Amino acid sequence: MANEHPRFQRYMTEHMTQLRAPGEWRGRVKDRLRHRYARHLPVDLNAPILEIGPGFGEFMELLAVDLGYRNVHGIDLSPEVAEYCNRLLPGSVTVVEDTATYLQAHRGQFSTVAMFHVIEHVSKPQIIPLLSAIRASLLPGGVLLLETPNMANPFLGLTFRYADFTHEVGYTETSIHYVLQTAGFRQISIFEATLPANHWARLVQRVGQQAVKGLIQLIYAIYGYRTSRLYRVVSPELCVAAR
Repeated sequence: MANEHPRFQRYMTEHMTQLRAPGEWRGRVKDRLRHRYARHLPVDLNAPILEIGPGFGEFMELLAVDLGYRNVHGIDLSPEVAEYCNRLLPGSVTVVEDTATYLQAHRGQFSTVAMFHVIEHVSKPQIIPLLSAIRASLLPGGVLLLETPNMANPFLGLTFRYADFTHEVGYTETSIHYVLQTAGFRQISIFEATLPANHWARLVQRVGQQAVKGLIQLIYAIYGYRTSRLYRVVSPELCVAAR
């Protein structure tokens, strides 16, 4: 994933801040990430963890401040993102010119690599080489945590896909499994992007989401698709843990 043109140089100010302010929903985002991925994190608080494309730094803050991990680092193509995250967690993020090259220079060094809403920005020819480089950078038993918009969701999938000009590829459960398997991952868990039910409003929201999921699966069934095999995950985002 090379920085071949300047589309990511001002990505934070020209796109990310159009969606929300840097501090907006920070606690909510961290709760969501913790709910979805905490069970896949290493037990050892000294385990080396890398995040590719940390955005506003919520996941790194969750790891380093809230959960106590002591070896958390991030890389990004955008100097703006690195500057913001380094104000939040000094020295935490490095600007790189090419993500795959950085990973190839760090083979077998990370217990966890996280990449949330990044893979959709990668062009098709670069996807499998990047995932292969991530796999090679993991320690034995290491895990890639990945999240991306879900094209199998008929209500929000296309909105998320085309809301950002820098998005290159959209994924469903089957296509994300294919590219990960092709890159050499064998234990691939793909699951719903659920919300923590830690408040009555969230509980109501979750019930509503389950109702919508049933409707989506019914729509696929009406059109003759076997949702039990093809589209079990129909939430607006796909969540992945691949080893």
